[in-house]
Amino acid sequence: MPMKKILIGLLIITIIGAAGLGLWFMLKEKNPPQTQPPQTQYAEVSRIGIGGGGAFLNPMIDPTDENIYYVTSDMGALYFSHNKGETWNRTEARGVFTQTHIASNGTVFAGGFGVYSSIDKGETLNLIYPKDVKHSVSRCGWNENLMLAEDYDNGYVKAIESNESHLYFTTVSWEGQMRLIKSDYNGENAAILYTADLGIVDPMSDIEMSLVCVESGLYMSYGKNIGFYDFNNHTMTDVYTTTGYIKDVCEIDGKIFLIDDLPASSKILYTEDFESFNDLLDYNTLTNEFTKYEVDGTFNWHFKEISGNNFENIYLSFSSPVNEYDDTVDGIMKFNGLTFEWIFDSMFKTRFVTEFGGWSYGSHGPFYGITSNSHDDNQCLVANVETIYLMEYPNDEGRKIKTLHCADYGDNRHSTTGLDVQTTYFVKEDPFDKNHIIICTTDLGLQNSYDNGETWQRMEITGSDYDIYNTCYDLYFDKYNKDVVYGLWSSRHDAPYNPTIYDKDYTKGAFAKSVDGGKTWDFSYSNGIPADAIPVKMSLSHNEDAFYIAVATFNRGFYLSKDGGKNFIAISAGMDTFEGLIFGEDVVLAGDNVYCLVAPYLDEGYWKPAKLYQYSISSSSLQKIDLGDITLARSLAYNENSGLFINVIPTYSYKWFEEYNDGSWVNENGGIYHYNGETIELVFENYDGIFYSTFGLDGKMYATDTYGKVFVIDEKGGRLLCGGLFNMLKNISFSLDGKTLYITTFGGGTYRIKNYALLSSYTK
Repeated sequence: MPMKKILIGLLIITIIGAAGLGLWFMLKEKNPPQTQPPQTQYAEVSRIGIGGGGAFLNPMIDPTDENIYYVTSDMGALYFSHNKGETWNRTEARGVFTQTHIASNGTVFAGGFGVYSSIDKGETLNLIYPKDVKHSVSRCGWNENLMLAEDYDNGYVKAIESNESHLYFTTVSWEGQMRLIKSDYNGENAAILYTADLGIVDPMSDIEMSLVCVESGLYMSYGKNIGFYDFNNHTMTDVYTTTGYIKDVCEIDGKIFLIDDLPASSKILYTEDFESFNDLLDYNTLTNEFTKYEVDGTFNWHFKEISGNNFENIYLSFSSPVNEYDDTVDGIMKFNGLTFEWIFDSMFKTRFVTEFGGWSYGSHGPFYGITSNSHDDNQCLVANVETIYLMEYPNDEGRKIKTLHCADYGDNRHSTTGLDVQTTYFVKEDPFDKNHIIICTTDLGLQNSYDNGETWQRMEITGSDYDIYNTCYDLYFDKYNKDVVYGLWSSRHDAPYNPTIYDKDYTKGAFAKSVDGGKTWDFSYSNGIPADAIPVKMSLSHNEDAFYIAVATFNRGFYLSKDGGKNFIAISAGMDTFEGLIFGEDVVLAGDNVYCLVAPYLDEGYWKPAKLYQYSISSSSLQKIDLGDITLARSLAYNENSGLFINVIPTYSYKWFEEYNDGSWVNENGGIYHYNGETIELVFENYDGIFYSTFGLDGKMYATDTYGKVFVIDEKGGRLLCGGLFNMLKNISFSLDGKTLYITTFGGGTYRIKNYALLSSYTK
């Protein structure tokens, strides 16, 4: 079904924070200047694509309304559905919410760097802790943000719980200090109940915590321990210690259930007094029951999460490594008061899925969240790598499983439900068929639409080159030959965000050609590019007489083809390397020159700046261009009338935690720089950082930043096109007629913007 259009209002103007600095003398506007300024209008913004393709977390069902579902994602935002998952929307909050909770009155709480609440069923989120935030900044373009406030330790929220009148949550700071905090539902009157020093930990990943509120106090798990905080005498007592790890603690039917994940014997225990314990399931029986799929291997079951409404209806998620190939069985079972019964299982890190017999949309693990439906004992919501499942297990009708991330038309066509968490790279239109467009994605390879984005078909994944279909980073429709498409492929997930020497031994990638419009691909065209390269960007100079292709790889440098991609030569000789690798970030063909941008990377906690090179095709010579103070250059833009532009995001450091100068923190280097052949000059300043820019058919420059805004820049300066989109925007592409913009994102799907008008006055 077509997605509803989303109107973006004028409120986002208050977060622009950008100024044009003299770009007028370089950009030439093709259209004559208007005598009257255009009237303010609303851009028509919609999200397109199948959805899925990222990690879903924290599924929840509103205890006051069985129609309302929630879920979060490792890419950020809170997704909500008011019709049992048929369609979804999201709050575009700048944060990854790894912890969520619903109070008995339906108030939603979400936590990451700070605690947010929603009292309107997910429509809006408000920061309730910490109060009086001085400044909030994004971590190098990721969707986590650090808040600088008085008397706040920048703690990462690890667990949230409530009773009828108060909210309880735990934070862990970067110094390893744990805090148990109590407040009202609005975050007011926050008080620290208990602190503990956990030692040096990464608060985001090194420790898991759970909270359970009972009438007399609060159970809190952290690592190997469960403590009890007594509301009456304000003391914390250790009530359970294990040599394993506490994965989950919850309350069902007045009993406290806990998952004790021991190295060789993961257990589910329940107790009323923490003195006598009962085993709910012997993990050894799982292996004996897991026979119908004839999976060979040595099983070591690990329970992950438990949820239930009463003792006769308890749901459990678990996993087990299977063999030396790191294949993993993930499963969901239901306890009926006497025994567990299988609901669902899948194989992770394998080509095939045990349930569905093929690698289909959202049909592989691992599972990242499970919740029982308090309105229906036979239902639970389950979140995994690509989708949300609604699982039903009525004993008299058999099992039912439904995926909620996309609408299935039953003939290999799908459409978005609004649950879009995939990373997308580019959208390209077919020059021979205006209704055929392709989205390049992580994990989903690519998606074809033959009705201009109304419905989608995933590409066919067949043949011996299956392993490199994970991500399509870039593609180009041949404008002279129908159905011919060129693409860049890799097995590496999200390579351009993590410059690293690791994983290089099993990475596969290639420049490839399709002759059927992007359905199937021929990888024999990658001659000259190493098989373990990660190709991420390409630039083409294509006319009827010559066909040049330049390719940037995110570990093996840069390559050039003079014969339309049949053969490539390396053009990286003389470039600086890091442990033998060259992290190619972007590449631009400009006449006889190839501009090569090498990515910045972290080395022992310090940023090594980006590097820019100019390669001459005619002389085969390489020249290094001095970038001055630029550190985090992320992409290039080129126009033959205006020259080369460099898009830069700000430099950050852990000084955030200590220095913010009364909230007037200014990030360094964010914006667009111009290279005139001799010098580099800042021409458009943006504190949030410009990730990408390109030129439209109207001669104007269009740019995205890392905080959900799109700018258009011409001879008068820069103006806001639209804002309030997903946290980190990526690349821009245009329809063939130049009237539609496509905006891709890091983990938020794809936007299509039509009938747009500029929402703000010029900023100088």
